[in-house]
Amino acid sequence: MINQDEDRNTKNNEQEIKLGYADVSLKTTEYYHDNIIDVYAQISNLTARNADVELKVYEDSLDGDIVFQRTIKDVTNADSVVVPFELDRSKMNVTPGKDKLYIVKVTTEDEVCTGDNQYLLLLPTLESEITGVQICDGRANLTYDYDTNKNKSYQLTATTTLTGVKANVNWSSSNNAVATIDASSGNLTIKGTAIITTKADDSAKATVTVTVKSVDKTAPKNVKVNSVKVDSVTLSWNALTAVSNKGKFTKVSTVKNAKKTTFLDKKVSSKKTYYYKVRAYKTVKGKKIYGAYSVVKKVKCK
Repeated sequence: MINQDEDRNTKNNEQEIKLGYADVSLKTTEYYHDNIIDVYAQISNLTARNADVELKVYEDSLDGDIVFQRTIKDVTNADSVVVPFELDRSKMNVTPGKDKLYIVKVTTEDEVCTGDNQYLLLLPTLESEITGVQICDGRANLTYDYDTNKNKSYQLTATTTLTGVKANVNWSSSNNAVATIDASSGNLTIKGTAIITTKADDSAKATVTVTVKSVDKTAPKNVKVNSVKVDSVTLSWNALTAVSNKGKFTKVSTVKNAKKTTFLDKKVSSKKTYYYKVRAYKTVKGKKIYGAYSVVKKVKCK
């Protein structure tokens, strides 16, 4: 025999359950891959009522920035829902040597949850492990030829002294007039000689000297006397002359056109013997850089 009062109470309880709120719980699993941390948030519905839930990841505290957010519709108690996201340790805003806190939290649309709906992620940071950086596998000097590389761009790379670890680094040049480098990417445009510095987030740094060979110092070759007249001497390839091969040379001309390979000396005298030698030069930042001299050529005027 069923008591009518008990029957009414049972129906009331059923009605309360039908009108109640859904409740969810949360579990997380983390996997580390160098800088990247893959996080899988497993959301379970503890009630028979379907629920729309909100997953949020907060930085440092529940009052901090939201670094990840996802809405999941119609979560049932039959199957858990797994939401993946990742955190990049190289981009974390941290104090060197301290762990980083993230709070993973899931709530229903009415934000009423009695289950375990919050998880604390306390992550070790890379910055506390970085002791130094190297540029281009530790090389202290890089050399480029100016004529073939001027105003071209090259990619420099930095590595940490901890195997497999990447870090945020900032690049800088000691002289932007001769070598510029993108602060974040390490893309280098060379115009001369400069010291390039890369600095990690934890103040570890390294430098490399980038040198552009601005002058080919090879002596001119195939210096020839093309014609000798009474009052002139024509050289095929700045010419210098002397009255003897042991005497003091005097500069007689500077040829500024690199494509010109001849010079006519009209300041000679008949029956005199002259000696010539030639060298190349290039002006770098207002200063002339000279190459080696050619062999000395002896000429006797008619």
